[in-house]
Amino acid sequence: MPVPRHWDPEKLIVNKRLYNMFNKITKSWIPVSSTGMTLFAVQFTF
Repeated sequence: MPVPRHWDPEKLIVNKRLYNMFNKITKSWIPVSSTGMTLFAVQFTF
């Protein structure tokens, strides 16, 4: 049974790295524009 594309472990790892990177950027930007970035982060997360 072939594994669906989005279950590909390598892709999951890449996505996690991108997500962690995005998280760090977001946290460092929060003091600059808390409202805009927080709303964007919430939309991105959920």
